[in-house]
Amino acid sequence: MTEESLPEVTESMDHAKKVRDIISELGAEAVTDRDPTPIVHTLDTNVMLEEALKTLAEVAPQDGRVLLVLGGSRGARSVNVAVSRALESLLEICVIVHSSGAMDYDAMKAKRGALPLPQRERYRLYPYLSAELAAALSAADLAVSRAGASTMGEFPAFGLPSLLVPYPFAGAHQRRNADHLASRGAAVVLDNADLDRLPGLVAQLLGDDERLRGMAHATSVVARPTAAADIAAEVVRLAGQPEPRPADRRAG
Repeated sequence: MTEESLPEVTESMDHAKKVRDIISELGAEAVTDRDPTPIVHTLDTNVMLEEALKTLAEVAPQDGRVLLVLGGSRGARSVNVAVSRALESLLEICVIVHSSGAMDYDAMKAKRGALPLPQRERYRLYPYLSAELAAALSAADLAVSRAGASTMGEFPAFGLPSLLVPYPFAGAHQRRNADHLASRGAAVVLDNADLDRLPGLVAQLLGDDERLRGMAHATSVVARPTAAADIAAEVVRLAGQPEPRPADRRAG
């Protein structure tokens, strides 16, 4: 069950709305592994950043701006196509770490193989990011992604500005996710029908240090590192039990 499909709790609508509000700014999220089965966990950024430091050089060498492209979901093919079409021009301005998903990996690998060697080294392609995810999130200056639930937890946890392309189908719930971050100055929203504008927007954002710093700060403010504990406390409240003490929450 996703936060977008949470059923109404008819006997306690106020509490249910509070739970939905907490989940909408989630700090505990489903992160896609190489096997594209969601793994739910709490984002412990201290541990993840420590792991990121160990693999940072392998994932994204710090020789300029780093663009993270998350095109691994089944509905992200048009994002991968847009990146493929603009790949050479994008690599002129940044290193790209690209999670393409299994369906598009072979095509993107062939595209990478056709690049001149200097550009090939600047294009880091993965079918999925798992152990490398924290390093990529930490290294990136900007992310291009759909606006699924994971963006609500992962990007704020790392203070990562984003260019979000909401999936236009499935009830358009991703638009609400994207607007949530954009309204707080943490993201820029690009409609799927306007993906031809992607290279220009990426260049514009990566070329504006002040704007990126502002977006990074705004993204960090959105983070809810205590979201898992807050949700647990609200569930306990709904069940009519005493809330766990702060020490108990930390222990959990």
